[in-house]
Amino acid sequence: MPEADPFTRYAVERLRSTPFMPDGDAPEEMAFAASLASFRKLHERDWGGTNARGEALFVDAGYLESMTPNAFADIHDDRHFIGMHQALLVTIMDLALFAFTQSALFPTVGDAEGEASPSPAHGGVPGLYLLELTLRGEGVEAELAKHRVPQDADRHVMAVYLAMLMARFVWEHELAHCQLGHVLFLQIEGQGAHLSEAPFGPELVGRQPSRRSSVELSAIRHAFELEADATALRNCIAIQLENIENIPGIRALDPGLRIQMSVFGAYLMTWLFEAYGHHAAIEGAASHPEPMMRLASLQRTTRTLLGALDGFDAFHQGIVDQFETLIDALGVETQVRPSLNTTASTVTATVDLLAAFRFVQPS
Repeated sequence: MPEADPFTRYAVERLRSTPFMPDGDAPEEMAFAASLASFRKLHERDWGGTNARGEALFVDAGYLESMTPNAFADIHDDRHFIGMHQALLVTIMDLALFAFTQSALFPTVGDAEGEASPSPAHGGVPGLYLLELTLRGEGVEAELAKHRVPQDADRHVMAVYLAMLMARFVWEHELAHCQLGHVLFLQIEGQGAHLSEAPFGPELVGRQPSRRSSVELSAIRHAFELEADATALRNCIAIQLENIENIPGIRALDPGLRIQMSVFGAYLMTWLFEAYGHHAAIEGAASHPEPMMRLASLQRTTRTLLGALDGFDAFHQGIVDQFETLIDALGVETQVRPSLNTTASTVTATVDLLAAFRFVQPS
């Protein structure tokens, strides 16, 4: 038998989990395969790098079969691993499909006026409700299912593209944890190297007493998350500005729309993880900043990257308005609203802290 690839061995031996290897020819798995293939292709020349300690970076990426929407970065046997739970892309896809059932969202795409703009028929968050039904062994009633997808074919396709861009932000966020030295730093500090978006068993394994206070460690972890968010958004925007988009359907779109959807999708991920926390009754984790703080940080990153462009204020306000419109359509209580203009707390500086751990590409 051929030897298992590193991610499969890691999933089985370290996580005691089953890797999910999507079949690109199976219609129900094409999005999974396309998302991971696009990510790998974009980074085929910068997977590696060396840090000041002389250590080389090796990264493997893949999916896990899991019914919890999550993503993670880890290090095991001197290799970095990044992964996405199968359920996360399912949840992202269902939310993106719902977004395009709303006529007020992306009104220039397809026949927006023909959409029914339904409320979630089940009264819950799209995607999360679907997972709940699956866990209970139930199916989605046909009458409810038709509310889950756009009626217009062009908008249906665009929803898939939005999901791909949201998933890309997640992949980029987890890769940033590796390249910026976050994972290695936590391992050296004896805090367990596993970083994930929601509480997950391996992140608690191997933690040792630290010379740093719990308050300091929490501040460091918060800084890591905000830095990974900013790096992920920067990469997602750069892909469009530099015209290196490698998903053909997205590449064919107007560049301004591609950037708009990339930023909108990144913002939406902060809300989705908050929604999952409420849905699963997960208390706010000390390892992550409040979702609204993450959203405020992402908004500042967007302004830093694009603020000098003509028409930026109107462009960004359009993204904010669409985000607010979607939240209103979902009918859920949330503090994750761009219009709240939260001022982020002081963030722990990581430049000196991580100087020895950051991986740098050879010039």
